Amino acid sequence: LKDAIAQAGYQEDIEHPAYVVVGLDTDLTYEKLAIATLAIQKGSMFIGTNPDLNIPTERGLMPGAGSLINLLQSATRVEPVIIGKPKAIIMNKSLDVLGVARHEAVMVGDNYLTDIMAGIKNDIATLLVTTGFTKPEEVPNLPVQPDHVLASLDEWNFDEN
Repeated sequence: LKDAIAQAGYQEDIEHPAYVVVGLDTDLTYEKLAIATLAIQKGSMFIGTNPDLNIPTERGLMPGAGSLINLLQSATRVEPVIIGKPKAIIMNKSLDVLGVARHEAVMVGDNYLTDIMAGIKNDIATLLVTTGFTKPEEVPNLPVQPDHVLASLDEWNFDEN
């Protein structure tokens, strides 16, 4: 994320940043949180990459970017601008980059709240894989059903779907 921001022409400014961009940081420290909190309180625009509360790992569900965003939102009382899933901005840009029409795309993910809602809210077919955040027993009670639900991507037949 830092590399992409730098490649876009932005420079890091810890003292007076125009933006505080929060994504997954596996090297998070209290000092980083303090710097971000103070900057947001002083008026820096608070941007979150995505609201995923957890990410699946071989160790189990671990804190995701959304957990860090929520922590800073609580500390600052400032609501972030979310630019990632399930927002239209990321979905539209992805389709443009891939050169794929909406009706040709399938949004695949393991998190109903972000991945699958990104497809639903942006008129893209959805495939929920129940190997991560959203569990199989939750599927019947989801407010809008995904187009496809699989226990594993190994079950997906690309020729038929």
